[in-house]
Amino acid sequence: LEGNGVRQDAAQARRLYEQGCERGDPTGCVALARAILEDETPDLPRVQLLLRSACDNDDFAACNDLALLVEESDPNGASQLYERACHNALLVACTNLGRLTEERGNLEAARRIYADACHRRDPEACASLGALFELGRGGAPDVEQAARLYERACRSRHEAGCVALATLLEDGHGIARNYERALELSSRACDAGELLGCNNLGLLAERGHGMPRNLATAAQQYTRACEVELQLGCVNLGVLLSEGRTASAEDLARATSLFRTACDAGEAYGCTRLGLLHRDGRGVRLEPQRARQLFERACQAGDPRGCNSLGHAMQSGLGGATDAAGGVELFRRACDAGLSEGCTSLGVATLSGTGLASHPAHARELFARACDGGHQLGCSNLGSLLETGRGIRRDVNRAIELYQQACAGGEARGCFNLGRAHERGLSGGGPSPRTARDLYRRACEMGYQVACRSADAPE
Repeated sequence: LEGNGVRQDAAQARRLYEQGCERGDPTGCVALARAILEDETPDLPRVQLLLRSACDNDDFAACNDLALLVEESDPNGASQLYERACHNALLVACTNLGRLTEERGNLEAARRIYADACHRRDPEACASLGALFELGRGGAPDVEQAARLYERACRSRHEAGCVALATLLEDGHGIARNYERALELSSRACDAGELLGCNNLGLLAERGHGMPRNLATAAQQYTRACEVELQLGCVNLGVLLSEGRTASAEDLARATSLFRTACDAGEAYGCTRLGLLHRDGRGVRLEPQRARQLFERACQAGDPRGCNSLGHAMQSGLGGATDAAGGVELFRRACDAGLSEGCTSLGVATLSGTGLASHPAHARELFARACDGGHQLGCSNLGSLLETGRGIRRDVNRAIELYQQACAGGEARGCFNLGRAHERGLSGGGPSPRTARDLYRRACEMGYQVACRSADAPE
């Protein structure tokens, strides 16, 4: 078939594979099955028969291949095939068994299967187990253990494990933040062909983490990932094009196309971003109902940002019925999935008593969780709560620190709140109207209209 030393002849190769298979050689059956799978319209029943024959003759790679084919139609049969191959030392089958077990909702069993395969030095199993520990699926969350597992996978040249570790190191939630190491790991993964690493490089460049902030470099890395059809890279490129008040009509049109293509290709975040454009009428028609449908689609597909946006739509009645309690559940779902913005949303609802009883102390915990996760509005909101002392002990000094952190992190309301603190003399040294006005202007330039009025007020 490959033409090594002889004239390449696919038809003759198939005849030879078939002869070998008929004589009881499982290798011939597997080779013939794989050749048939390359046909434009492969004969799947025949492929399954060939792989079944090879599997029955103890070709355990054939058992794994057959399981992959029948997973959707016969998950129990697929599990048995994976288990047979796994017990005969085919580690990829062990990891596939863990994945299928995870998909079927038996997370504790999935942890055990991944742990065994990881112990037997399958890096993909280590990375998959790390993801369960990171998200707290099948047991308590343990980010430090997740990082160790990702590191183990990365050292075995599993580049997706390197990217997962880089993401943890950038976030700094549960482990020490290390932008330089995150940059190193993302670069290594990208250079090795792992497109998520290229996407990560774009995020680091956009945020100025581990390198000077450079939007051109971010766009280049997102484009690199997008051109090889990593839809997440396409979405991030679209976000870069569409964010900010200076986005041109051409930028918005391209972003809309990127979001729509990604959404249609199954990238849930693309649906969320397309929904936001329809919610705001930016580059597309203002369609609240369409926005809500897209948020729901994204949320159902597993994007916590979609769940968070759907929660806001439900609480406000955007594009459908108002359901404050349902919105709270969606905020909680997003927060529990690790979306810091979701924790901020849940904190706001908890503080205001929208959809649940007001509980300032719990709101404080949620804002702190969001702030620790890098969501600067959560930091600003925590500062406001500490400044007023509503339902908790007042701590103005800590509030000022949080406003400063949020403002430095690009959150307009952090700058605005810091300006008010200076105007009232809460920052020490008496009122400072000039400093306050500078902060109001900064918040206004970030797009916070309330601050614009304060910035333009006569002295």
